[in-house]
Amino acid sequence: MLESIYEGFGQWYSKDLSQKVTRGMRESILKGNFVGGNILYGYRVENKKIKINEEQAPAVKFIFEEYAKGTPKTEIIKQLNEMGFRNNKGQKFTKQSIQNSLSNKKYIGLYKNKFVENNNYYPAIIDKETFEKVQERLKLNKRFSNKAKEKFLLSGKLYCGHCGANMIGISGTSHTGKTYSYYTCIERNKRHNCNKSNENKQWLETFVFEKIYNKILRKDKIEIIAENLLKEYENNINYKTIKDYEKKIAEINTQFDKITQQIIKSTNDNIIERLSKQADDLTEQQNIYKEQIKKLNLALTLKHSKEDIINYLAIFLDKSPKDEKFKEQLVDLFVNCIYIFDDYINIYVNMIDTTEKITLEEAIEHKNQAEQRFAQQTQCSTIRRFVEHFTNPFK
Repeated sequence: MLESIYEGFGQWYSKDLSQKVTRGMRESILKGNFVGGNILYGYRVENKKIKINEEQAPAVKFIFEEYAKGTPKTEIIKQLNEMGFRNNKGQKFTKQSIQNSLSNKKYIGLYKNKFVENNNYYPAIIDKETFEKVQERLKLNKRFSNKAKEKFLLSGKLYCGHCGANMIGISGTSHTGKTYSYYTCIERNKRHNCNKSNENKQWLETFVFEKIYNKILRKDKIEIIAENLLKEYENNINYKTIKDYEKKIAEINTQFDKITQQIIKSTNDNIIERLSKQADDLTEQQNIYKEQIKKLNLALTLKHSKEDIINYLAIFLDKSPKDEKFKEQLVDLFVNCIYIFDDYINIYVNMIDTTEKITLEEAIEHKNQAEQRFAQQTQCSTIRRFVEHFTNPFK
């Protein structure tokens, strides 16, 4: 939660810096100088200028020409790999590898962003006629493709109260043509070994959002959040934590050196493949540590007072509950996880110590404790299984 808020502060802080950097980038691009970032497949950088990569350019031409002829993407990928071409990571081509390339205007020499345009920044690999044929085919295929997937607000946060497995979003169409969206237990959906009933998407998302909106987005709660965030800042955001991450990165570099030496000495393809997989895993871990250092440095630069955090969180008070993007932000920021039973919902928020995932056993225990409190409050000998505000109108 602290991380999310400091990313928000970072956007405010970096606005002026961004303008200065943008001016510098704009001048460099107009001069035709490469300004960094991932180099597009089919190109290389030489003396700060983008040049055509003669080894990769034939693959780019093959992709565009074959797709313009009507060759399916799967067949194009198969042929590329059989010819020995590899992507920028040295791996075999996949459908994702060529998906974005087909609409990239840089391949016909056109470079444009919201700040600058330079038609000499990238030298053209594809002629305009072939490029236009490809765009027409992409439009045609898009027309016949399935509509965009519906956004499921609680994905990754919702768990089954029967077995503890993830609840996933599913959409289906009835014989009348009406579309229904709901959450279902993945164990029930994939392996048919859970009897948890499906939950209506609209009802469940509205219920969770309203609880968060009405219970947490209040001035008294925001003050508590701000106080706890400052404590969290003092405990976890410091230069010692950065040093710890830097030490881990150094340890990974040492492991890289050892793996490299093993690969050089080995002649067994299976061993080399395993070592390469280890190197990939280490790279991924190293990137995670670097990202954490980046965020910590930002947070150390942007230390704020309790009032600053309250003012930032107060922005949410002015948002409309009907704003879908706002709902997504609110759930992402405050909801840690949700366990849903047939007649009860446990919503865990990020205001308590939930560094580890809540287990199903803990969720059941909390549910039982709450039911006991409810029984005592209402002085009922039998607990009402459907409390009024938990009743699902769609059941």
